[in-house]
Amino acid sequence: EDSLTFTVSDEYGVSEPATVTITVRPAIAPVTVFFDDFEESKGWTSNNTVGDEKTAYIRWERANPMAINMSGIKQRGVTTSGLNNLVTGYRAGPNPNDFDVDGYLSVRSPMITLPEGKILTLTFNYYFAHDKNSSDLDFLKVQVIGATTKLVLKEIGGSIDDDAVWTKLSTNLTSFAGQSVYLLFIVKDGGVDNLVEAAIDDILIIAK
Repeated sequence: EDSLTFTVSDEYGVSEPATVTITVRPAIAPVTVFFDDFEESKGWTSNNTVGDEKTAYIRWERANPMAINMSGIKQRGVTTSGLNNLVTGYRAGPNPNDFDVDGYLSVRSPMITLPEGKILTLTFNYYFAHDKNSSDLDFLKVQVIGATTKLVLKEIGGSIDDDAVWTKLSTNLTSFAGQSVYLLFIVKDGGVDNLVEAAIDDILIIAK
């Protein structure tokens, strides 16, 4: 760190001059604690929660997604980086809802050890898309689970047509410093059968 000392005096020289010392500390570069762009397997686990839809082709999976269009893009055929992302039912069939969510799907990350005494930030890209037959029984939910559970995202469906648009979320995880945690992503089509799709990409946890 560097120190800078200088003297400040009154404009008219009436008051006594004061000596001010300013200490400049170098910025601390962020350290990557966890990163996953889904270009290689890092041990995510699908369909391991009570209530999960047990369908081989409809689950969260690391894949190169196929585009699905129904009154607009509901599943994007491109990721935010690389070829793969974490997506619900990456296939596209003759009908747009052949491989969409039709129940409750979850996927959890590997355990992530967070350092102590640091400011921790989680960011990721996501979308949650549905057709106009959706309702508030449909949702995408993201939790961080350690000694406690933090809900970092809950997006609820509704009776509008909502296309797949990549959005970045950033949230503070400093309350979990020193713990081992995992991320849990849950998507649900809980109402009448309608088109529901979701995807996640470029998950990053940094420490400062």
